[in-house]
Amino acid sequence: MLTHLKTDTKNFSVPEKDNPVEPFLIRYLSSESYVKRMISEVNPIWILNRSNKIIFEIIIDYYKSSGQLPDKEIVIDEIKKNNHKVSTTINIYNSLDNWKNEIHDTQYLKSKKSVEDFYNREYMTQTMSHALESLKNQETSGAIEFLEEKLDDLRIKFSNNTVIDYDIAEFAPTALERYSTSFTEEEVIPSGIIKLDEKMGGGFRKPNLVALGSGTQGGKSIVCMNFAYFSYQSNLNVAYITLEMSEEELLSRLHSRISSIPATEILMRELDDVKTTKLRKSILLDATTSETKSFGLKLIKEFDGKLKEFTKEELEKQYFQNPNIERRRNTFYPIDIPSGCTIEEVKSRVSKLKEQRGCDILVIDYPGIMSEIINGEQSWHSYSNLFAELKALARALDVVVLAPVQSQEDGSYKYSTAIRDHIDIGINWKRTTEDIVKKRLRFWFTKLRHSKIEIAEELKELIADFTNTVDKDGSDIDYSMQNPIFASLDTDIMKLDNYFEIKSKSQINSIINV
Repeated sequence: MLTHLKTDTKNFSVPEKDNPVEPFLIRYLSSESYVKRMISEVNPIWILNRSNKIIFEIIIDYYKSSGQLPDKEIVIDEIKKNNHKVSTTINIYNSLDNWKNEIHDTQYLKSKKSVEDFYNREYMTQTMSHALESLKNQETSGAIEFLEEKLDDLRIKFSNNTVIDYDIAEFAPTALERYSTSFTEEEVIPSGIIKLDEKMGGGFRKPNLVALGSGTQGGKSIVCMNFAYFSYQSNLNVAYITLEMSEEELLSRLHSRISSIPATEILMRELDDVKTTKLRKSILLDATTSETKSFGLKLIKEFDGKLKEFTKEELEKQYFQNPNIERRRNTFYPIDIPSGCTIEEVKSRVSKLKEQRGCDILVIDYPGIMSEIINGEQSWHSYSNLFAELKALARALDVVVLAPVQSQEDGSYKYSTAIRDHIDIGINWKRTTEDIVKKRLRFWFTKLRHSKIEIAEELKELIADFTNTVDKDGSDIDYSMQNPIFASLDTDIMKLDNYFEIKSKSQINSIINV
């Protein structure tokens, strides 16, 4: 009987069964924007009704190959080829026309979840049925093995969350071992700004939601990109969702950071031969593992003046296909989504990326133009819900989420309490006229869950009650603004770096010697 069970395991499937929620999901096939989402969000095996599945597969397959919804005649011809209740299936497809103006995003999400849940319940029912059949034949061990295998399979395929379930007394040895080891580079992710990392106990921690705030034109994207790029240089995996900039603009900024060539010149293709060669050299070396980078430099020198003229195919063949060159194994993955995307879409894209390529840090640039905000009200409630979902996203994916947000001149976030309720770390910055001249900015923490915000020494004696965080006019007091962390910022080449203010000749000499 055990052998029979193992054979069934390979061919195990859920039988066809009518799901009353499926028609609500199938109706979204009449909208091109929803078909685009369904390709990545809806697993065909969830749809148990054969007629619904035929329609789903026909429209999805046609859209994948052509980028368009199929004509009615094409769908009907394909339905007839399936030879399964043709008239019923055609009637279901014809009814799609009646639903085109009735589709709503909220109902779509509910339908999708209900269809998935229905499939999971049926899957569990079938699993239990097989296990009970085995028990009747006194195959206890076989039933347990089968049940465990199917439950594990269900968790891997359909669960987005890890449920932690244990008794703390039983967990004690594991906890003690955990506290005796240092954080790994994947658990604590440095920002690249030494003094920021010192305050955070080494860097951002997984899973954390980090709000990065500055005023209009304050350089939110530049700061986010630099934090992400430093992680990438540390051999971690980065996903960068750009909602506001195009993929080309983001890459031109990133390549400016890598090559120290002004981003505007790269974006506008205003490069002479010298800068073209420098750009290509920088990007090729940046894409090479540290172990093979010295050989890459030697190879580029051998190319001499030919490097600036190489085509894409020649760059691939002459450089990356050299047996002594190895591409980076970690990723910096730009995901270009038009403004108005949803948390669900972000989660779908990044979940797949994490599974296939890995992801340690996720930048969403920026949440203020996600559909949860632009389709709703610009209100405390909308921002509170969005940042609660972003926090849940960080935990579900086990990543650091960097979320740039708009802040006021005094440093407070727009809808500040709604945001600060949910974030783990809040970092703000501003640039005075002096800062702009000195090519720097000043950071300060507005929230630091894992540490405490320090107050400048000269302010302590002026503050009688440290628990009072509200000024006389009712606004929040942020004393950390008075004790900023400086960082250098060159907006021409998109580079954020540690700042060392030179005050004397001896300091200049010490920096040169280093």
